[in-house]
Amino acid sequence: MGGKPTAPGVAIALALLLTTPVLAGCIGDAGQSAETASTPDSEAADEAEDWARPLPDDVTGIEHLTQVEDVEAAGGLWTEGDYAYVSGQNTGFYVVDLTTPNEPEVVGEIKDQFTRDVEMLHDGNRSVVVTAASGGGMVFIDVTEPTQPEVVGEALGGGEGNVHNANVVPGTDLVYNSRSVDTPGVDIVNASNPDDPEHVATFNDLTCHDITFSAEDDRAYCAGVRETQIWDISDPEDPDVLTRIYNPFMHVHHWATVTNGGDLLVIGDEFGGSTDAAAGCYATADNPTDDHTVSDPYGAVWFYDISDESQPVPLGWVAPELPANNVPPTPCTAHFGEILPNQDKMVIGWRAAGTYVVDFSDPSAPELVDHVTPVGDNWETRYHNGYVFSGDTDRGMDVFVPTGS
Repeated sequence: MGGKPTAPGVAIALALLLTTPVLAGCIGDAGQSAETASTPDSEAADEAEDWARPLPDDVTGIEHLTQVEDVEAAGGLWTEGDYAYVSGQNTGFYVVDLTTPNEPEVVGEIKDQFTRDVEMLHDGNRSVVVTAASGGGMVFIDVTEPTQPEVVGEALGGGEGNVHNANVVPGTDLVYNSRSVDTPGVDIVNASNPDDPEHVATFNDLTCHDITFSAEDDRAYCAGVRETQIWDISDPEDPDVLTRIYNPFMHVHHWATVTNGGDLLVIGDEFGGSTDAAAGCYATADNPTDDHTVSDPYGAVWFYDISDESQPVPLGWVAPELPANNVPPTPCTAHFGEILPNQDKMVIGWRAAGTYVVDFSDPSAPELVDHVTPVGDNWETRYHNGYVFSGDTDRGMDVFVPTGS
């Protein structure tokens, strides 16, 4: 399901959007492929091979394997080596041993620490998780010994601003803070000493909701709520905004990433800010829970040709139907996902709509090839070692198996 909407007015406007380049400098009204952290060390990668399964050459489906016990709730998660590092929202922070994928086990936790996003920073022989703790700042947790996670430092706390998502610049000790809808600006934190990280700069004329990277191209992609930006980060302490993408059909530019080739940009629209976004996802006239009379691209994932960064071209969009049991309304909108290696496919959490596999081999007509629903409220979906893992605000954490030929 995807492409152009069928309502006459919307169809005309979207047709213009899909045939007119979005030029650099266009600003709208306020409102992993890409790497998001430093590369895992080789020792951790070697250990993880013991339980890895091959990814099908052509992923055409996805199956639920198990729910992880003792993870009360989850949001963002980071998978590396034999472990998943899971934000538990108000329930704390968890380290999950993945070496028995059908029976993952919580081996470490911190119960009194709010976390909503997780990334990894390698500091010499130490592995340090960087978490976003909203008004609680940016928190650094030493997980070198996964069974004994320990908070070792913090930045941007004490009312310095909202820390919505923390984004580690690949190959550096720098962490960008995405403030989301807080005051404009992106904080840059030097974490060369994670025990005493330092706020070194703030830049930009808007706040990002999330930032991903293409390290080999010195590029960063800021999903900035009202627009998406492409940055040159050849000097990561002083990024340069190259391109602004405005799309009148997107409510919240929530997450942006490039595909393996680097010429296709994927942007997720978080319809309604993941509040009571029952009208998100793909609106259909015959759905009894939907007030809309036609199909509109709400809560969708969009695809842009960025082979010429100065003139990004929108190609198409895709979104699922509203869940039939979405009463009372719960968020039904694109959230966080990941590109599968060496395929024009991605896995993504669509909140109440479940976990999806998207085929974008033709980005002008992307397809939903399979999904698992209902599961709960899928916040983030990640691929690792032949499996798919999700952070779910209702269920905690789930494990899935990609299927295909």
